[in-house]
Amino acid sequence: MVRIRAGVLGITRLELARRSGLSRGALRDLELGIHCPTRQTLQQFLGFCRKQKVDGQYVEELQRLYTGPADTLAGLLARLELSAGSSRELARRVGISPTTLWEYHRGNFPLPLALLKQMCHSVGADGKTAEQLWHQDLRRRLLERALPEAWVELCVLCARRAVPKAT
Repeated sequence: MVRIRAGVLGITRLELARRSGLSRGALRDLELGIHCPTRQTLQQFLGFCRKQKVDGQYVEELQRLYTGPADTLAGLLARLELSAGSSRELARRVGISPTTLWEYHRGNFPLPLALLKQMCHSVGADGKTAEQLWHQDLRRRLLERALPEAWVELCVLCARRAVPKAT
């Protein structure tokens, strides 16, 4: 955050607080590493950065720091939650309970592709990247069960088409 504020935007903490709507104390605590930002604070800061046309690499670095990499399904879900404002809001938008979303996020249950696409659509995210991550995650889950690779591919294809797979 300091790199964006001072290096890229070239403004003081007070000026950032006034222009972004974030409190000066919250910014100080975040910059010093005293607190982790809430989703709302992070979302507000990222929105401010986008309005100021901050280079995408800085925004991506900040998102990666607080939500994890976007190259896993869990990381993607964290970013979708951030885009929606909260996990509760994302769950509401797609018609599931926050607890169910939490279970998907933790990897306790396989996430249906149709639901993932619905989540992406609800926040305006790229569905193609999400589908690739979903495919990798489901494939990994099935391979961890020591299933034959050909069977895993068939199961993934069936799941993609929402066809019930044989057990």
